[in-house]
Amino acid sequence: MRNTVSAPLATDPRRKEPLLPDDLDSLVPGDLVQSWEPWIAWDDECESNKTRKSWRQDGDPLCDAALRAMFPSSLNVHGIDLLDDLQTRAARVKRDGVTDDPLNAFLDSVTAEPPESIRATAEEIELAQKCFASNVLPIILSLLHFSLAGGFASPRITRVLRSASYLIPGKSSPGFSSQETQDRTVSRLLETGQFVVDVMGASLIPTHIQHGTSTTPGRTSEPASELSKTFRNVRYDEQDWRGAGCLTPGKGEGWKSSLRVRLLHGIARRRILERYERSRNSNGKMTNSNGTTTTMPLYYDPSTDGAPLNQEDLAHTLAAFSMAPLYCIAKLGYYPKITAAEASATTAFWRHVGFYLGIREDILRKHWRNWERCEKFGWTCGLMLVLELQESQKLAKEQGAEEVAAPTIGILTSFGGVAGFDTPIADRLAISRYLLGSRGSDAVHLPPTSLYTSIRIHLSFFASALPAHFGVAYTWFFPSLGHSWSERRGRLTVEGIARLTRYKLGMRRTAFRPRKLEGGLEDSVKREEEVEGDKEELERFMREWKALWEELIRVSAGVVMIVLIGGSALGWSLWVTTL
Repeated sequence: MRNTVSAPLATDPRRKEPLLPDDLDSLVPGDLVQSWEPWIAWDDECESNKTRKSWRQDGDPLCDAALRAMFPSSLNVHGIDLLDDLQTRAARVKRDGVTDDPLNAFLDSVTAEPPESIRATAEEIELAQKCFASNVLPIILSLLHFSLAGGFASPRITRVLRSASYLIPGKSSPGFSSQETQDRTVSRLLETGQFVVDVMGASLIPTHIQHGTSTTPGRTSEPASELSKTFRNVRYDEQDWRGAGCLTPGKGEGWKSSLRVRLLHGIARRRILERYERSRNSNGKMTNSNGTTTTMPLYYDPSTDGAPLNQEDLAHTLAAFSMAPLYCIAKLGYYPKITAAEASATTAFWRHVGFYLGIREDILRKHWRNWERCEKFGWTCGLMLVLELQESQKLAKEQGAEEVAAPTIGILTSFGGVAGFDTPIADRLAISRYLLGSRGSDAVHLPPTSLYTSIRIHLSFFASALPAHFGVAYTWFFPSLGHSWSERRGRLTVEGIARLTRYKLGMRRTAFRPRKLEGGLEDSVKREEEVEGDKEELERFMREWKALWEELIRVSAGVVMIVLIGGSALGWSLWVTTL
């Protein structure tokens, strides 16, 4: 980490300890401040709270205008494939010769390549995707236990998530202890997983179920009924799913997922603002479907919080995907270490994706122009989150109100049912505490870790890193064989993650459709997203996965035998010479 410094002495005049977000405005270049855990040196390009406040007023104007033209209200948009609907409406409007059309204005802006100063090269995209494949397990671990557990603890982000009933229970939902709420949280985390897999060019090419018929790459079938016309008979092009081609505007599946997520953010932003207006106009009262009246909780106030899912929120989220995993890979002890070229390519990759997610170009150019700036921005985001938590605690104390607890523990509890992450809750809390550090963990109220649990999780880190270490050693002694083994390990691990994600979603490929206000998806929508399992491909995957581990065992056993035989021979020769 190039942007961190040693903890300064308490007497060092450069040491500053801001307590509230506004204290950032008084920092000058050279001041030393603590983020989650590391200390960083403030510089000219670190953003003041004043600048961040201006970002909070800015949502996503082009996307928001397009959604307003598509839907008079956000109440009845659940279950709609927003990107498909946008493209259909935009084509119809263009045929009608309408000018000043917000639909095509938005679509034109996202079907173009990013500006040259933001665009990643094909080589950078492929290197970033290769880095992801080589480190997919620690990256997922970091996204769940660092980015999610820490980033979503922001009081303002918590209010957004609660208002939109996204990840965090909403107005009439039960708490995290409810199985229904936990299942919904896991489903949304898995959808985020599909987004990551899509942009990384590692998605499984689907076979869509079509009421007794199916569509597969290279084959089409006639729909069985009028209802099944909602399905597409598609001839899939593998180039749109793999490598740099997945981000091709208008075609790539990574590009499509980025746009669907952006449109979903727009709907969430619209719903929160509409809810705020309804609450204000009705004095906080809401009429239910049965005619009764209840109080409508107002979690988010745009007059103080700014636009929901604003530019600061989006930039912080992009930092959580780009900077945080690379930091965590190093902290978890994975080897080989991320190279400068991989860090640079990963930065360029997420800058490119960030353009399609709706982040302002000036923010991307400034804070994602290279890895050093990306890392520094990530640490200042961590600092800002700690200060926001401290400010929230201070306000609650002054007003005599109960502090709203960060949702970190609830979120960590929820994804325990996902295979591969069904570790004891104590371990999940301990992993987050280790990655976030003492200061960050205390800010989000993570409990201390016992010595026994600490030893257990560090042993699990060591065990999970062994295949990567084996690949390095294998390549060192047998370059061709070792490189082939490591490449297969990365490819098969990513494929396994993609298969697990699809399976846990209920054999669905999500189109990131808006849910009902209380977070549900209708069964008809789930059926529309269903995909078939490919038995032959699964059997091929299992054969390759088994062969991969058998090779590891054979080579490791061979090395042990050579060492034992060599050691015995050396011992024998030494014994003979002493006679």
